[in-house]
Amino acid sequence: MKILERKITEKILVLDGAMGTMLQRLNLDEKKFRGEIFINHPAALSGNNDILCLSQPEIIASIHRQYLKAGTDIITTNSFNANAISQSDYGTAGLVYDINRAAAQIAKEEADKASNNNHMRFVCGSIGPTGKTASIPLNSEDRTARSITFDELADAYRRQIQGLMDGGVDALMIETVFDSLNAKAAVYALSLEFEARSDYVPVIISASLAGHGARLLTGQTPEDFCDAIAHTPHLLAVGLNCGLGTAQLASAIKRLHDFSPVRVSLHPNAGLPDSFGNYTQSPAEMKAELEKILEQNILSIVGGCCGTNPEHISEIAAAAADYPPPPAPQKQVGKRKFLKIGERTNVAGSRKFLRLVRENNLSEATEVAREQVEAGADVIDINMDDPMTDSASVMQRFLNTIAAEPALMNIPVMIDSSDWSTIVTGLKCLQNRAIVNSISLKDGEIEFIRKAREARLLGASCVVMCFDEKGQADTLDRRQEIAGRSYKLLTSSGYPAEHIIFDPNVFAIATGIPEHNSHAADFIKAVEWIKSNLPGARVSAGVSNVSFSFRGHETLRSWIHSVFLHHAAAAGLDMAIVNPSTMIAYTTIPAAERKTVEDAILDRTPDAAERLAQLALDTAEQNGKITNSEKTGKKEKNLKSNPRERLEEAVFSGNHYTLKDDIDLLLKELSESNMPSSNAALSIIEGPLMKGLEKAGTLFSEGKLFLPQILKSAQVMKQASAILDPFLSASDDESPETDGKKRRIILATVKGDVHDIGKNIVATVLKCNGWEIIDLGVMVEPDVILKHAVEDRADLVGLSGLITPSLAEMIHVASEFEKAGLQIPIIVGGAAVTQNHTAVHIAPCYSGIVACAADASSAVGLCNSLSRPGKARDIAAVSIADEQLQLRKKYENSLRPKLTLEEARARAKEFYKQTVSAKLSDKSEESGSYSSAKSLHPIKPDVTLFRNIPLKELSPLINWQMFLHSFGFKTKTARNTDEAKSLLSDAKDFLQKLPFKNGATLFVHGVSGIFPAYSENETIYITIDDKETPATVARSLEIDGRGECIADRIPLKGKDGWIGMQAVCAGGGLDAIHALLFKEQDDYHSLIAEILATRLAEAGAEWVHNKTVREMWGGDDLGIRPAPGYPACPDHRLKHIIFDALNAEEAIGAHLTESAMMVPEASTCAFIIR
Repeated sequence: MKILERKITEKILVLDGAMGTMLQRLNLDEKKFRGEIFINHPAALSGNNDILCLSQPEIIASIHRQYLKAGTDIITTNSFNANAISQSDYGTAGLVYDINRAAAQIAKEEADKASNNNHMRFVCGSIGPTGKTASIPLNSEDRTARSITFDELADAYRRQIQGLMDGGVDALMIETVFDSLNAKAAVYALSLEFEARSDYVPVIISASLAGHGARLLTGQTPEDFCDAIAHTPHLLAVGLNCGLGTAQLASAIKRLHDFSPVRVSLHPNAGLPDSFGNYTQSPAEMKAELEKILEQNILSIVGGCCGTNPEHISEIAAAAADYPPPPAPQKQVGKRKFLKIGERTNVAGSRKFLRLVRENNLSEATEVAREQVEAGADVIDINMDDPMTDSASVMQRFLNTIAAEPALMNIPVMIDSSDWSTIVTGLKCLQNRAIVNSISLKDGEIEFIRKAREARLLGASCVVMCFDEKGQADTLDRRQEIAGRSYKLLTSSGYPAEHIIFDPNVFAIATGIPEHNSHAADFIKAVEWIKSNLPGARVSAGVSNVSFSFRGHETLRSWIHSVFLHHAAAAGLDMAIVNPSTMIAYTTIPAAERKTVEDAILDRTPDAAERLAQLALDTAEQNGKITNSEKTGKKEKNLKSNPRERLEEAVFSGNHYTLKDDIDLLLKELSESNMPSSNAALSIIEGPLMKGLEKAGTLFSEGKLFLPQILKSAQVMKQASAILDPFLSASDDESPETDGKKRRIILATVKGDVHDIGKNIVATVLKCNGWEIIDLGVMVEPDVILKHAVEDRADLVGLSGLITPSLAEMIHVASEFEKAGLQIPIIVGGAAVTQNHTAVHIAPCYSGIVACAADASSAVGLCNSLSRPGKARDIAAVSIADEQLQLRKKYENSLRPKLTLEEARARAKEFYKQTVSAKLSDKSEESGSYSSAKSLHPIKPDVTLFRNIPLKELSPLINWQMFLHSFGFKTKTARNTDEAKSLLSDAKDFLQKLPFKNGATLFVHGVSGIFPAYSENETIYITIDDKETPATVARSLEIDGRGECIADRIPLKGKDGWIGMQAVCAGGGLDAIHALLFKEQDDYHSLIAEILATRLAEAGAEWVHNKTVREMWGGDDLGIRPAPGYPACPDHRLKHIIFDALNAEEAIGAHLTESAMMVPEASTCAFIIR
């Protein structure tokens, strides 16, 4: 046992904080990064923190000393990116060993100096994820391709590990894992290195969760991740780090602890970054959040990641000292779920699958696997052993294909092959735990142990066939003999018993040979023996073999399988290879028939086999009924929807199965309405296809979909575009808006940043949406970006950056574009980039458009909107500019001095006392709240629905100035131009013509209600369905303000207080109008309709407000109408209260996304306060 393995049982160990955060504080320039040793190095080194171990070792040592002084037990080496893959961008790949050894030596020297008998210090070698992913396809042309292979990763990791171990580290930490396959390559590398040295150091593996903290970037749950790397030798702890703060990781770390077979670590960021990418959580705040987790006694190692510094670690160390170490993890004991292993992805067992594989139609072959999972398979068995194919190559390409399939990416795979190289190839493609099918003693003990060892190194369980040098076991005694011998050999060589899966061989019954009649019964007895005598081992069965005598009689075979599984599972069978779509319940088999089958399975009577054969003849007419209904049911269900809905769903779900047929149907439908084929194709792309992609993007941003799903949706979009492209191309010569070329975007990761995964994902998604991509790579100088933007005549330029210093580079690039007089729109994105930073720091440097893309899915709509011709682009530009202006104002306001909350409350109370005392009574002494002298009790406090509000009544309420503003006419002078006047006239004429002859119009619906309410400070308590719902609003803290809060207008508890709520939707009829205008090739009026709908929503809000106050509440004072998301009540989540109280989704047809965005966009909601 290593010392660290003992220490973790004695106390909670404290890990250090962020190295990058400390280095960024120093603002090191290129000269500092080079030092004396790299003066003549040909490539730029700025941003290569790892090289500082060679060029500036004292800087690194100083940071270690600061963390040691803060009380850390474990310091991590400055080697996060010290691998050949990441270092190749700096031209320093050849120095990887030297960097890592130096990193370990620097840290070890400082740790030894700080250690004493009372406090030992340790060094952990930091191993980052590299900037590549082995699981995610980033090439839109080939879903089977990867940017890096398992072996390339393993080689890079092993060289890094060698340097760290030679430098003297006490442990290794594979951290910030976003792709478990990358981590498995690192585990493979360290396993080989430990074996080569006959020595080891403890290992910590820590994942980084994305989005809302539920999964890794590749879509794995924390539990899946833990299971995938649980085979790591000398695994000390598994944990989470980076990506999120303590509060966001609290739930996930508890789940991980409950699942993990080893101890748990946590080193989160200092909260979430603010809108400028800065971490502002104080040490005390972080400590308070961590203590809530420490109290649960689940953390063995705790520290900090991005944004943390020695002050944070000092507080964390103080907190950890107050809690005992958690107890050693206990192995999970309990009944395992019976696993159904889908058998149809086997070229030997499915003619359809074989045909698709031979045709290289892997996309449709994936559908076979997906259908197995939908039918209930927990694992899929994949066999590519066809003599007409290269099984290893096909296995790799198929596994890479299903890794990008949302329904399959987290499904365990059983790799089934008689060729060992095919099995190994397959194991190196899977991020989840896999099962090898199979190994046996057929080739002797040495080969048996060798294969088991290799499978274990690659994180796989093994199916062990009851087969030895003498042949296959076909009796109970032989099954027991081979299973017992195999078990002893494997466990004595260190192979865990729980990863041994015996297959005692299922043979056919009722073959006409009397000796075969006991095959099923002997198998069941063998299962019982294995479970009783080989502890921990599991048992599997290839079920279809038992009914082989009745091929073609699917009904009888399904009965035989059901009865066999019923009795085998009772004996202890853990899993079975089956076709889940044909499985039936044991209890659904008719009693008489079931008894006949059961007698044969259990070999209960001498004539059982004969009676089973007779049953086959007697039930021949029933054959096929079950499977035929199952096969047709799904298709019938799918035909109920129309082609538009199916196309939208196809893109959203990534299912291309009926894509071409549906496109053909819709093209035919549109052509019959006299729409030109080019317009029909465009309407399909901008209609159902874009809707599906936008739906997927919305759920991706909400953390409900993950990267593989988005890439799959993008791939279907690309396939659809390819089908429609001939129709679009046919009109290129006639179209005034296109010259036939693709839209072109330059993509680059800015200078000083080597991260390119996000950029590559954006490139893939855009390429699938018809964009030409010119990818300049990583660490691209500003002048190179500018040169290509001009020479390649780019429509857009996309800048990517992961680290904070990249933000300054983006500002530099924008400034250079401004100096050059360019107006090409710039899209910025990446983990470091935010809407606020873009608005405040980048956009002001460039007179052209600078827009921020939150993620790959949102980039598509943003890029499309900024590349459209004419007014469509102007509208998008105005919207972006307006939003950025508001963000700048908000930021400038945030810099002004502020009142404290208590000062603001006191000022509000004084204001009400002095200014409105004549109108108010019953002042509160406790807060600024008051109640009116005149009763505001409503006349009709019910929810009232306003359907089809007359457009004639709304027209006078439309803010036409804002309408013109949306088209880019922002100033009074611009609004007085002939073009603006013409637009305004066209818009009013358009409104006057509604509804059109086919009934298409802009429907405006509203709903409102008045509810009892009272206030307490900044919270309004609203009674909805007899339950109080709190709505927290904001108080003005402006130094020259009155400290007002809208809650002050609501009486205190016990008084007669009321609050109104309303919602309006004016976007419900837009789809029908767009469809009509597409047929007439009228994009101009389509834009007018879209903007007009938003103005009608605002006009409708005013109309509903008036109706509610005058007819339902009573009185002339309209009060105020504050809307969630605005300064008085900035929390957008308050919209959910309004929508729920009014049942708005059903009432007016609008709905809220999880992030509280209203859909359709032409919708409003607000409170009414009097």
